[in-house]
Amino acid sequence: TIVFLCLRKKQRNHIVYVHMNLLSAIFLLDVSFLIAMPLPPIRGDMACKVSGVFLHFGVLACLTWMAIEGYSLYRLVIQVFNSYMKCLLVKLSLMGWGLPILIVCLIFGIDQSYYGPSTLKVYTSPDNYSTEIICWVTKKEINNFLNLGYLSLILLFNSIMLATM
Repeated sequence: TIVFLCLRKKQRNHIVYVHMNLLSAIFLLDVSFLIAMPLPPIRGDMACKVSGVFLHFGVLACLTWMAIEGYSLYRLVIQVFNSYMKCLLVKLSLMGWGLPILIVCLIFGIDQSYYGPSTLKVYTSPDNYSTEIICWVTKKEINNFLNLGYLSLILLFNSIMLATM
Protein backbone atom coordinates (compact mmCIF):
# COMPACT_ATOMS: atom_id res chain seq x y z
CA THR A 1 0.00 0.00 0.00
CA ILE A 2 2.82 2.39 0.84
CA VAL A 3 4.53 1.73 -2.51
CA PHE A 4 1.22 2.20 -4.36
CA LEU A 5 0.55 5.53 -2.66
CA CYS A 6 4.11 6.71 -3.31
CA LEU A 7 4.02 5.83 -7.01
CA ARG A 8 0.55 7.18 -7.61
CA LYS A 9 0.70 10.50 -9.47
CA LYS A 10 -2.86 11.74 -8.97
CA GLN A 11 -4.19 13.41 -5.86
CA ARG A 12 -1.01 14.16 -3.96
CA ASN A 13 -2.59 16.21 -1.20
CA HIS A 14 -2.24 16.21 2.54
CA ILE A 15 -4.79 13.39 2.97
CA VAL A 16 -2.61 10.93 1.03
CA TYR A 17 0.42 12.23 2.96
CA VAL A 18 -1.34 11.49 6.27
CA HIS A 19 -2.37 8.02 5.06
CA MET A 20 1.22 7.24 4.04
CA ASN A 21 2.55 8.33 7.42
CA LEU A 22 -0.05 6.27 9.28
CA LEU A 23 0.88 3.24 7.17
CA SER A 24 4.57 3.89 7.88
CA ALA A 25 3.85 4.04 11.62
CA ILE A 26 1.91 0.77 11.43
CA PHE A 27 4.75 -0.84 9.48
CA LEU A 28 7.26 0.37 12.09
CA LEU A 29 5.05 -1.03 14.85
CA ASP A 30 4.76 -4.41 13.10
CA VAL A 31 8.51 -4.70 12.49
CA SER A 32 9.43 -3.61 16.02
CA PHE A 33 6.90 -6.10 17.45
CA LEU A 34 8.43 -8.93 15.42
CA ILE A 35 11.86 -7.95 16.73
CA ALA A 36 10.73 -7.46 20.35
CA MET A 37 9.16 -10.91 20.75
CA PRO A 38 12.21 -13.21 20.41
CA LEU A 39 14.76 -10.91 22.11
CA PRO A 40 14.13 -11.55 25.84
CA PRO A 41 15.13 -15.24 25.77
CA ILE A 42 18.42 -14.21 24.16
CA ARG A 43 19.04 -11.94 27.18
CA GLY A 44 20.62 -9.07 25.27
CA ASP A 45 19.83 -6.36 27.82
CA MET A 46 20.64 -3.28 25.71
CA ALA A 47 19.16 -4.85 22.58
CA CYS A 48 15.96 -5.54 24.50
CA LYS A 49 15.83 -1.96 25.79
CA VAL A 50 16.30 -0.53 22.30
CA SER A 51 13.67 -2.91 20.95
CA GLY A 52 11.27 -1.84 23.71
CA VAL A 53 11.92 1.81 22.87
CA PHE A 54 11.12 1.22 19.20
CA LEU A 55 8.02 -0.79 20.07
CA HIS A 56 6.76 1.92 22.41
CA PHE A 57 7.55 4.59 19.82
CA GLY A 58 5.63 2.60 17.20
CA VAL A 59 2.54 2.36 19.41
CA LEU A 60 2.59 6.07 20.25
CA ALA A 61 3.26 7.04 16.62
CA CYS A 62 0.30 4.93 15.42
CA LEU A 63 -1.98 6.55 17.96
CA THR A 64 -0.76 10.05 17.09
CA TRP A 65 -1.23 9.49 13.37
CA MET A 66 -4.73 8.16 14.08
CA ALA A 67 -5.51 11.48 15.79
CA ILE A 68 -4.07 13.34 12.81
CA GLU A 69 -6.31 11.24 10.55
CA GLY A 70 -9.31 12.41 12.58
CA TYR A 71 -8.19 16.03 12.34
CA SER A 72 -7.61 15.70 8.59
CA LEU A 73 -11.06 14.22 8.12
CA TYR A 74 -12.51 17.13 10.09
CA ARG A 75 -10.68 19.61 7.88
CA LEU A 76 -11.83 17.78 4.76
CA VAL A 77 -15.52 17.73 5.74
CA ILE A 78 -16.01 20.92 7.77
CA GLN A 79 -13.35 23.38 6.67
CA VAL A 80 -13.87 23.05 2.93
CA PHE A 81 -13.30 26.72 2.12
CA ASN A 82 -10.47 28.84 3.54
CA SER A 83 -8.75 25.75 4.87
CA TYR A 84 -5.22 26.68 3.79
CA MET A 85 -2.64 26.47 6.54
CA LYS A 86 0.92 27.49 5.94
CA CYS A 87 3.32 24.54 6.25
CA LEU A 88 0.51 22.13 7.20
CA LEU A 89 2.45 18.99 6.25
CA VAL A 90 5.49 20.08 8.27
CA LYS A 91 3.31 20.74 11.31
CA LEU A 92 1.54 17.40 10.94
CA SER A 93 4.87 15.57 10.61
CA LEU A 94 6.33 17.31 13.65
CA MET A 95 3.28 16.35 15.65
CA GLY A 96 2.98 12.80 14.27
CA TRP A 97 6.61 11.79 14.69
CA GLY A 98 7.95 14.40 17.11
CA LEU A 99 5.53 13.93 20.00
CA PRO A 100 6.12 10.14 20.27
CA ILE A 101 9.90 10.66 19.99
CA LEU A 102 9.74 13.29 22.74
CA ILE A 103 7.73 11.05 25.07
CA VAL A 104 9.92 7.98 24.52
CA CYS A 105 13.19 9.93 24.83
CA LEU A 106 11.94 11.58 28.01
CA ILE A 107 11.09 8.22 29.60
CA PHE A 108 14.36 6.63 28.43
CA GLY A 109 16.32 9.67 29.64
CA ILE A 110 14.75 9.57 33.09
CA ASP A 111 15.59 5.91 33.69
CA GLN A 112 16.75 3.32 31.16
CA SER A 113 15.42 0.52 33.33
CA TYR A 114 11.86 1.51 32.35
CA TYR A 115 12.45 -0.47 29.14
CA GLY A 116 13.45 -4.12 29.03
CA PRO A 117 12.02 -7.63 29.41
CA SER A 118 8.44 -7.44 30.61
CA THR A 119 6.07 -10.29 31.45
CA LEU A 120 2.61 -10.12 29.90
CA LYS A 121 -0.37 -12.33 30.65
CA VAL A 122 -1.96 -13.87 27.54
CA TYR A 123 -5.46 -15.09 28.31
CA THR A 124 -6.61 -18.17 26.41
CA SER A 125 -9.94 -18.27 28.26
CA PRO A 126 -11.44 -16.32 31.18
CA ASP A 127 -9.81 -18.70 33.66
CA ASN A 128 -6.62 -19.75 31.85
CA TYR A 129 -3.65 -17.66 30.90
CA SER A 130 -0.04 -18.10 29.95
CA THR A 131 2.81 -15.64 30.28
CA GLU A 132 4.97 -14.20 27.53
CA ILE A 133 8.15 -12.19 27.88
CA ILE A 134 8.48 -9.24 25.52
CA CYS A 135 10.76 -6.21 25.33
CA TRP A 136 8.44 -3.46 26.48
CA VAL A 137 7.83 -0.88 29.23
CA THR A 138 8.76 -2.56 32.51
CA LYS A 139 7.09 -0.15 34.92
CA LYS A 140 3.36 -0.86 35.08
CA GLU A 141 2.38 2.68 36.10
CA ILE A 142 4.10 4.19 33.06
CA ASN A 143 2.56 1.58 30.81
CA ASN A 144 -0.95 2.23 32.14
CA PHE A 145 -0.70 6.01 32.31
CA LEU A 146 1.05 6.63 29.03
CA ASN A 147 -0.38 3.97 26.76
CA LEU A 148 -3.91 3.69 28.11
CA GLY A 149 -4.14 7.40 28.92
CA TYR A 150 -2.79 8.37 25.51
CA LEU A 151 -5.17 5.93 23.81
CA SER A 152 -8.08 7.39 25.79
CA LEU A 153 -7.14 10.93 24.76
CA ILE A 154 -6.89 9.93 21.10
CA LEU A 155 -10.27 8.16 21.22
CA LEU A 156 -11.84 11.17 22.93
CA PHE A 157 -10.30 13.56 20.39
CA ASN A 158 -11.46 11.47 17.42
CA SER A 159 -14.92 11.12 18.96
CA ILE A 160 -15.16 14.90 19.30
CA MET A 161 -13.98 15.33 15.70
CA LEU A 162 -16.63 12.84 14.55
CA ALA A 163 -19.37 14.45 16.67
CA THR A 164 -18.71 17.90 15.17
CA MET A 165 -19.19 16.57 11.65
